[in-house]
Amino acid sequence: MAGASSTFQVMAAIMVAIVVVISSSEAQDHVSPKAAVPCKRLTLAITPCRRYLMGSEAKPSRLCCHGVKNINEELQSKEDRIDACKCMKQALSLVGTYDPNRIPMIPKHCGYSFALPAIRKNTDCSRAVEGGF
Repeated sequence: MAGASSTFQVMAAIMVAIVVVISSSEAQDHVSPKAAVPCKRLTLAITPCRRYLMGSEAKPSRLCCHGVKNINEELQSKEDRIDACKCMKQALSLVGTYDPNRIPMIPKHCGYSFALPAIRKNTDCSRAVEGGF
């Protein structure tokens, strides 16, 4: 029973962090107001990836794959990708401990050919998007 309780507490903390990002005006301050994908929508699309990024799942869920693919299809310019990176960086900073090296693995596990950068707390998004995303 203690395991279920701690799992519930972790999930509750993750959901609170996601709600904070979605409702935070700060999340919009760092992203262009004319971003191709609004930060709120991007955050919701990548939410199913959290268990994979935190190491709780060996592979990303179908919902994670679907969300990442849909967002990637909407990111047409370098500016779009930089804005998306900044949004993800902020959202991930509130989730807790995650493995940034798992981010580039999402498309591979999902069978997609596009690339995603490993996004860390100190990632320079203007440079990170050169290699993918």
